[in-house]
Amino acid sequence: FVLAGSGILGVVLFLGALLIPLFYRQSYRNDFYLGFYILFLVSFMVEHTLETALGVGIFSSFLLLCFLYVPNEYYLNKPVK
Repeated sequence: FVLAGSGILGVVLFLGALLIPLFYRQSYRNDFYLGFYILFLVSFMVEHTLETALGVGIFSSFLLLCFLYVPNEYYLNKPVK
């Protein structure tokens, strides 16, 4: 737990968990999703957003909302029966 909480391994795990949803399904192309990430990354710089339950709840809620908002290419190209 010490290696994951501090040092290079902790930074790599944190950034991986934070940025995988951004690059999953090329979500960075959507302006709403990219704006959400920029807003929260700026918030991470000035306060401890993810250290409170309220911060985790708000971040998770908006992340899931944005994740559902980004259209999936599979469903867009699927013919309607």
